[in-house]
Amino acid sequence: MRKKVFKITLALSISTLFISPLKAENFQEAAKKQMIEQVEVIKGCEPFEYSGNNGKMVLLLHGLGGCPHEVSLLGEYLNSKGYSVKAIRYPGHGVPGKEMSKFSWNDWYNAAETEYLNLSKTKDQIYIAGFSTGGTIGLRLAENYQVQKLVLLSPFIFLTHKWFYGFTPETYLNSIGKLFDDLPANMTIVNLNDPKARKKYVRGDYFSVKATRSALELIDIVKKDLDKVKSPTLLMHSKGDETTDYKSSEYIFTNIGSVQKKLITLKKSNHLIPLDYEKETVFTEVQKFLDDENGISLSN
Repeated sequence: MRKKVFKITLALSISTLFISPLKAENFQEAAKKQMIEQVEVIKGCEPFEYSGNNGKMVLLLHGLGGCPHEVSLLGEYLNSKGYSVKAIRYPGHGVPGKEMSKFSWNDWYNAAETEYLNLSKTKDQIYIAGFSTGGTIGLRLAENYQVQKLVLLSPFIFLTHKWFYGFTPETYLNSIGKLFDDLPANMTIVNLNDPKARKKYVRGDYFSVKATRSALELIDIVKKDLDKVKSPTLLMHSKGDETTDYKSSEYIFTNIGSVQKKLITLKKSNHLIPLDYEKETVFTEVQKFLDDENGISLSN
């Protein structure tokens, strides 16, 4: 009897070694999901979806520290031209408090991937348009799936570096940047040249330095697989971008595996090109690219 009890106890103890971590992991995921669902969203940062009549869907991906507001005008424009559009909000973005630092690039990518796969169940033609880090996430989706068309607006591969910075921004982020995680949003610069657009800009209360370091991890992964991107790709970037360096788009253009690709250079705008002085150019060029059904080569 004692031997039998011992064996049962031993079996339960061993099983606990395997079951407990699983339960802990599930609990953490459930807690994170609950945290995402219950958080209040700042007015203007809500996700949005509009139905179109041309049978084509565009998944819009905003930037790091921003929210769907950044791609709202582009979404409205494309919808007016017949496109269905959907803009998601990444976990921790566009909300009060220090929520952004609670999540990493895996959470943002998973949100985009989940939406892309859900749309794929009902839509035959799905295009991705990503701004800044949304472009990096869009590239990762195109590395993993056969994305039909890809639009990259001010994509994030390199941060802008000026001579008087000394070291690169990436170096600072991975050194003294580790001393703190969050900055009040009003302490960070909104890189919009148009003062009217800057005044209307909407985002969360805090910007996460920790999340930016996580974005750098995503970039390292994306850079290794750029040759896997075969989607027809349109890149648009301003020479005056003070957040993501113009050479980000040059690097992507050179290294992606796409045969059909085009890089359009802007000159009057800063980083937030879907909201800045040349937004109308952005809208019309994106529409022209998405409308093209003839497979005409886009190579520069």
